[in-house]
Amino acid sequence: MIEFIDVCKKYKGTTVIDGFNLKIEKGNIVALIGESGSGKTTLLKMINRLIKLSEGQILVNGTDIGTWDPIELRRKIGYVIQQHGLFPHMTIKENIQIIPQLLGKRGEFLEAKTKALLELVGLDPKIFIDRYPAQLSGGQQQRVGVARALITDPEIILMDEPFSALDPMTRSDLQDQLLNIQEEFNKTIVFVTHDMDEAIKLADKICILRNGKILQYDTPENILKHPNGEYVEQFIGKGKIWNNPALIKPIDAAIANPGTISKKRTVLQAMETMREKKIDGLLVVDKDKVLLGYVGLSKMKKIEHGQLTIEQVMSSDVPTIDENGTLIDVVDQFSNTQLGYLAIVDEEDRLKGLITRSSLLSLLGSQFIEKGDE
Repeated sequence: MIEFIDVCKKYKGTTVIDGFNLKIEKGNIVALIGESGSGKTTLLKMINRLIKLSEGQILVNGTDIGTWDPIELRRKIGYVIQQHGLFPHMTIKENIQIIPQLLGKRGEFLEAKTKALLELVGLDPKIFIDRYPAQLSGGQQQRVGVARALITDPEIILMDEPFSALDPMTRSDLQDQLLNIQEEFNKTIVFVTHDMDEAIKLADKICILRNGKILQYDTPENILKHPNGEYVEQFIGKGKIWNNPALIKPIDAAIANPGTISKKRTVLQAMETMREKKIDGLLVVDKDKVLLGYVGLSKMKKIEHGQLTIEQVMSSDVPTIDENGTLIDVVDQFSNTQLGYLAIVDEEDRLKGLITRSSLLSLLGSQFIEKGDE
């Protein structure tokens, strides 16, 4: 959807962006984040040609934006800035409708769309449509800015620290509104922020920048779990994953290579496998790793006929957790069962791992060890 190819930007001989390459997929929310001077706002403004490239290309849907008329390009891209950018002498309706009117659009459809967008961003059109920006709070003005960015139904929306000047409650509310809008319209959104918590909450992918270069470009989950180097780890905050338990997956607390056995094996063979692995239970799976059941050592010892097959003695009632669940789901599951393990499965019941109460405690304990080290 948006692709930077060997992009370079120089100001008076000083290179601020050098050999920059990045691909932003259609329908993704991507956060550009970094310390002051990292180049994030420069990169954002290059997309709609508010800042001209020194070298390289930016493609939108495969077309070089340098071949487009810049005014036409900007009319096709929604743009939301920190201070909303509303015209003080225009009403809210006039501010929202300015671009479509410049494109020659008028009539009942535009009126209806304006009212619908105001409702979408949480403003009652009966109350706000004829007011002036000075009559609105900062948060309300920012909502109008978002509505104005959506009025032409652009594929791309650029946002330059749109919520940073707002109080925490208003900011959180507008972040939620943005996620609701994205769920409904599936836009490609690129936003600049200095707040890692905001990037984690909103973005499908985060691009961490330093001195005009990418240090890491990945999902919030992967960045929190696998920071690329000491600088990234310090920038995001060491141990920050624990502030976002929904991003910790069952596999993160799993035992590597849990003991498994085929249903066609015998009780004697199962006991020998447990002895070798020094474990007290085995998960029963088929050739495709689909989970079928469980056999435990305590039950095996009570069976006199060692040649009975596992299929004859296994328990098919195995507590499981979906691989796409969270650490919170794991804790909830353990609180509702007396058993000491959970099998991790995918949507087709294929075994992906095993969590025990001990492995969960080890994961939780690592948090306190790391804090102690700090």
